[in-house]
Amino acid sequence: MKSNLKLFLALSLLWSATLVMGQATVPWQVPAAKKSVKNPVAVSPAVIEKGKSLYITHCKSCHGDPGKGNGLPLVPKPTDPASDKYQGQTDGEMFFKIQTGRGAMPKFAEVISDNDKWSIIHFVRSLKKKSSAGAGEIILDTLPADLSVASASLSGQPITLKLKYRDSDTSLIATLTIVNEEGETVPAPGVPVAFFIRRYFGNLPISEEVDHTNQEGRVGVSIPRNLPGDTSGMLHIFARIAEPDKFGAASDSIDAICGKPSVMVNITEERTLWGRSRVAPLYIIITFFGALLIVWGTMGYVVMNVMKIAKKEA
Repeated sequence: MKSNLKLFLALSLLWSATLVMGQATVPWQVPAAKKSVKNPVAVSPAVIEKGKSLYITHCKSCHGDPGKGNGLPLVPKPTDPASDKYQGQTDGEMFFKIQTGRGAMPKFAEVISDNDKWSIIHFVRSLKKKSSAGAGEIILDTLPADLSVASASLSGQPITLKLKYRDSDTSLIATLTIVNEEGETVPAPGVPVAFFIRRYFGNLPISEEVDHTNQEGRVGVSIPRNLPGDTSGMLHIFARIAEPDKFGAASDSIDAICGKPSVMVNITEERTLWGRSRVAPLYIIITFFGALLIVWGTMGYVVMNVMKIAKKEA
């Protein structure tokens, strides 16, 4: 019986390996309609940075470091995303393969959102080879020339941050500017900005992710419509630079009626343990007097029985 079970398991493993090997030798066919799909997510430094983070989380363990060819020795070996072979694919092909998976390639259809998949593709497209002697190594932080973040030019320059609220879609727009050497006010691109709502015991982040300003020096975030405000729905909002050590501590704040109005209850007018104008809660009153009745009843019962014992002895 045991030998039959071992034989069955061995045949199953052999069959699975045969299927994987057979699938690996067949070229990955992507439908023509999928190949022509364009990336709908607009490219920006923030999107590329997000794509890089997602690549490290979901892709690096198999594909390795871009440009180093150190992917896992699977069959077939995961393609280096910086290689000409990988870069020769269309954006639609990349998206389709990430979406569907095959063989050792996991299916990420339900694991990564569509926008995040497109962000990964933007990061892959941003990879550039060094032209120096170290050719083949990839600069992971390199961005397209028209979107490069001139951190050096921003360093030491005072940045001004202006925050505006747009009622049409309940969004916040932060505009960052600097004064250049010619005395002109110009946009400050690539600066990380965080948005918060002031609370009594701290600040509530509006978004978990920190976005960077675009080439026009602007960055925005949508405000959830269910956030509780004051009695009129007013929210006290502010934005600040997320890396003050590098870019300065510029910030701005505004008040906007975009939250959910809160109903304020005067706890001193209700039945509460700490209430002053009314009696305590009914359940406490009933419990208290019920306990008194039980205690006094028990004591009376004991006294009556003691008296009966005393009479009998007399």
